[in-house]
Amino acid sequence: WRIPNTSTPDRGGNTVFSGHRWRYLPPSNSTLYLLDKVKVGEPVVVYWRGKEYDYRISGREIVDPTRVEILENTPASRLTIFTCTPLYSTNQRLVLYGDLIS
Repeated sequence: WRIPNTSTPDRGGNTVFSGHRWRYLPPSNSTLYLLDKVKVGEPVVVYWRGKEYDYRISGREIVDPTRVEILENTPASRLTIFTCTPLYSTNQRLVLYGDLIS
């Protein structure tokens, strides 16, 4: 899900998506179950209103749920994806950042 009041790929800034990891096990496309397997440097494609936006993962971190600054807007186009971690726990958040490449 796109977090309300964050940007969208066509507007630039920080587009933020979040989702569950555990509700449906793979190969379901309804969760972020395998988000921890995505590595820095890998591509991520977002389809928004009929257009493709290509990002490259530029960073990842594990943060406490109180780190709401990951939702703040950014001057450059950025993708932020987060989910709970470790698997089956809500103790922390796994956050991936992506830079727009096209």
